[in-house]
Amino acid sequence: MRDKSVGIALAVMMIFFGLIWAQTNGFSSQPVASSDVTVQGAAPTVNDDITRGYFPGYVWIDQAGPGAYIAISTAAGSADWNKMD
Repeated sequence: MRDKSVGIALAVMMIFFGLIWAQTNGFSSQPVASSDVTVQGAAPTVNDDITRGYFPGYVWIDQAGPGAYIAISTAAGSADWNKMD
């Protein structure tokens, strides 16, 4: 009969390996939209893109004209921001 500690050690190693695999395969490289919020005095433009550090999922709050936008695509020079109703 095997000792329980061997099974526990194997389970911990599998979890650890899974977390490392997920980290190195891009599963945690996407920004979290809830923490990526920009507050500005104007609406975003097509130039508010990846070159300025914006990624899909970012939220933009326009203080001047009430509105909030979410980045759908942030390709260089052609960012797509959709207004949230």
